[in-house]
Amino acid sequence: MSERHGVTDPAIGFDPVTGLNPALKRSLNDVLGGTAASVLTVTFGLSYSLLIFAGPPPSATSS
Repeated sequence: MSERHGVTDPAIGFDPVTGLNPALKRSLNDVLGGTAASVLTVTFGLSYSLLIFAGPPPSATSS
């Protein structure tokens, strides 16, 4: 049986920011995570406001 060392796929272990210290990595991770959460929050808010201010559907207004 052959021996395996490391991961099977080299792309799994790829770390593009190896030169950064751990504190900077954590800060960058926090900023990117916060940005993603903010974008999702704003998107949800805008879509909800469109739903509210669009008015009732045309079938509800015609009698």
